[in-house]
Amino acid sequence: NIKDVNIELLEVPNKPHIYSLFKCIPLKEWENDFIDYKTLKKFNIRYNFRNEQIVIPHFCHSRDNTVVGIRVRNNSEYAIENFGKYSPLYQDGIMYNHPLGKNLYGLNISKDSIKKYKKVQVFEGEKACLQSYTGFDENTIAVSLCGSNCSLMQKKLLIDLGINEWIWCLDKQYDSHEDELKWFDKIKKMSLDLIELGIKVTTTWDKLEGGLLEYKDSPLDKGKDIFKQL
Repeated sequence: NIKDVNIELLEVPNKPHIYSLFKCIPLKEWENDFIDYKTLKKFNIRYNFRNEQIVIPHFCHSRDNTVVGIRVRNNSEYAIENFGKYSPLYQDGIMYNHPLGKNLYGLNISKDSIKKYKKVQVFEGEKACLQSYTGFDENTIAVSLCGSNCSLMQKKLLIDLGINEWIWCLDKQYDSHEDELKWFDKIKKMSLDLIELGIKVTTTWDKLEGGLLEYKDSPLDKGKDIFKQL
C-alpha cells in the first residue's frame, strides 16, 4: 500500500557542490527545445566543456538545497555510444549516481505549486521539468521520474503533498495501434493504486490524425501550445 511506504532520505555524495565548478551558460540546443537561460540558472544546469556534457544536479525531495546525485547529458558521439545519452557524472574518481526511484527531479522547484493546485504533472525526463518552468514559470507542477516506471516511494512523495489529481505526461512510446494499446495498458496498471486512494488520474495522449508529436517525444517537446492540446 502506498500509504505504508516509508520515505527515505538519500545519502549526500562527497563534494555535492562540485557541479558549481562548471559554468552556467546559454545552451543553444536547449533553447531550440523551449528551455531558456533563466530556467538553466534556476535549476543550476551547467556545462562541462572538457567532456562535452550538460551537467544536471539532482536535489533531495525533502531538503531543497541538498544535492543527492548529478547526471549528465552527453554530447560527444563517443560518450553516447559507450555510456548512453544520460549517465551519472564521473569526476575526480567519484561517481555521482543515486537511486532514481527514490527521488523526483524538479520537486524542489514545483513543490509549492503542487501543494497550491493539488495537481501534479509526471514526466519521464529532466528536460520536461525545464521546459515546463520556461513555459509556466513558478506555476509549474512538473516532476520527472527519470524513466518510464513510477516507484511506490515516488507516488508517496506526491500523495503526501495533498494532491487530488495525477496527470501522466509520459513520452509518446507508440507509433502503431498495437503499441498504443500496450502503452495505455501500462499507464492504466500504474494508475490503479492511485485510483483506489480516490485520486483523479488523467494522461496526455496524442490522438489527433497525423499526430502532434514524433515517436518518443515528450509532451512538451513541441512547445507549450501543443502540450495544452495534448
